[in-house]
Amino acid sequence: MATEKLIAATLAQLQTHRSEKWRGFPSDVLPLPVAEMDFPIAEPIKQLLLQMINDSDLGYLGAIPELGINFASFAKARWNWQVDPLQVRLATDVGVAAVEVLRVLTKPGDRVLINSPIYQNFYNWINEVQVEKVDVPLTQSESGWELDFAGIEAAYQTGIKVHMLCSPHNPLGRIFSESELDHFAQLAKKYGVVIISDEIHAPLTFTDAKFIPFLGRNEVADSV
Repeated sequence: MATEKLIAATLAQLQTHRSEKWRGFPSDVLPLPVAEMDFPIAEPIKQLLLQMINDSDLGYLGAIPELGINFASFAKARWNWQVDPLQVRLATDVGVAAVEVLRVLTKPGDRVLINSPIYQNFYNWINEVQVEKVDVPLTQSESGWELDFAGIEAAYQTGIKVHMLCSPHNPLGRIFSESELDHFAQLAKKYGVVIISDEIHAPLTFTDAKFIPFLGRNEVADSV
């Protein structure tokens, strides 16, 4: 994988930006909210956006056939994940996608499992869909944060409808191993639980870390 040095804008330059991040606080506050990059836009993206503006190509988006094809190519090159381009769908952000998938898979009052500590918007998404949150926290040991699979299975036995994963984990930065993903898949298959895996940070792993997409792990994972 090719790498190159990135140079962030200076603080003075960033404070001229119009986003909520840089306008929502006094000038003596250094804002560090959700993942909003302070690095320059990648040149190919920049050039395409400029071309679209110059062409007044700013209408509402519909189907984008290139999206599925290009994402499938990216997933194959980066993670050796074979994606069907026809199954790729566009959403305005990961939160909208999570909420809409929850609405399809659950009804108000259903039980949804999370593993805290977790990205705070998981709680907001669950509340928006009016489902019941069930939390089986990760446990901290000398070797780091560990999944409580006994607790997860016990929760599954109570009638969990959906288990929401965050992989790579936010905020812990943890990568789930092949054996952990297999364990998730086997338990979900056994108890009829659907897995929603938020993998938005998958491209941001360190070079010596191996991210594994849940959906492409094996046939069992694909079925849940």
